[in-house]
Amino acid sequence: MKRRIKQMLWAIIAMALAFLMTTQALAAPNPFIGKWYSLDPYDGSQQWLAIGGGSHRHPVTGFDKGASVCTPEGAPALVSARLKGWGSIDGLTLTGEIDVWCQSGPLKGFLGTYGLELHYDPAAGTMTDPSGAVWAR
Repeated sequence: MKRRIKQMLWAIIAMALAFLMTTQALAAPNPFIGKWYSLDPYDGSQQWLAIGGGSHRHPVTGFDKGASVCTPEGAPALVSARLKGWGSIDGLTLTGEIDVWCQSGPLKGFLGTYGLELHYDPAAGTMTDPSGAVWAR
């Protein structure tokens, strides 16, 4: 009888530990969520992105201090842009869409909707986009 009670206690302890470890693994922080910074590889402008939490669609907001897409060819200075959209995560890749608003100049206002793709590198703790910009915290 005592042996059976001991076996049951060990089984309960093992199940409790397994539950705690599973809960911690499931609650592991999402590496994409947070604020990120980069330099645009084309024009050298400062950029930032904020990626929020969500179950499937993560809100994404950002700012490009000198957005080439908002600046007409031959313009003396780059025009800034605000970004707002969403992304879905599959493994180490976040894909989605962002709307771009030029902040001044002849293209001021809503410019268009663009694809968003970010690849997370767990070893470096950085993200890279298709333009080659490396995003860090």
